[in-house]
Amino acid sequence: MEDFTIGERIIFHHVEDGRKVRGRITQLPGRDKHYAVVTDTNRRVKVHVDHIHGKSPDRVLILEGRLDKNLRSNRSYGPTFQTLLSAYSVEALYEKIHTRHDLQAFLKREGRKPEFRIIHLMCHGIDLTGAGSVLLQLTHERFDLVEHKEIFQGLKGKVLIFSSCEIGKDAVAMQIIKEESQAAAVIAYTRMVDDYYTNIAEQLLYHQLFENRASPAKAVEAVGEMLRVGKVRISEHITRAPVITCF
Repeated sequence: MEDFTIGERIIFHHVEDGRKVRGRITQLPGRDKHYAVVTDTNRRVKVHVDHIHGKSPDRVLILEGRLDKNLRSNRSYGPTFQTLLSAYSVEALYEKIHTRHDLQAFLKREGRKPEFRIIHLMCHGIDLTGAGSVLLQLTHERFDLVEHKEIFQGLKGKVLIFSSCEIGKDAVAMQIIKEESQAAAVIAYTRMVDDYYTNIAEQLLYHQLFENRASPAKAVEAVGEMLRVGKVRISEHITRAPVITCF
């Protein structure tokens, strides 16, 4: 049996029903030969070394809407992040989405698979007046996230990253999406952001998640501090207030 380190993700079988479960090691075994593990659904369990199948490969599902209406535009960042993630030995599946039904189909078909721990949505966002109402703008339509919250059902234990302006400002809407999806975390921006800022922020975020093996909340906290100390600009203006947040 291979040795594992704290922070590594493993696959093990559930003692009671034999199900394969994925989780992150938080404590190494002692004489009892049990690892302490936090599962992807946030349960703390003890796992005997004989019940571990091996390391759990991380995969990311990247879904990107068209960022410019002009069909001649090559503004697209999904492939860039596919390449970035390969440096961490993480496989990323990238797909374009143009409608709400595209999003729903890919979340249902691929997003619910256990190996996809992180779902990264890249599209424009709009925070409407009043709590509990935010919009996502896809290629051919915009829709209210809360009104169509059922799209996110079945994503228990996932980390949802919204690379979208403003929607993280609406804590009510984000909590509704988190509760509906049963996601482990929802990460979003609290104000208008530009491509320059989001590309730096999300590269740092993935470094924290995969290299430093930080929890989503700790990763976002670290990224916010690095952006502040590094004086990273949004549309030529330095912001010292937290812009990326985690629910």
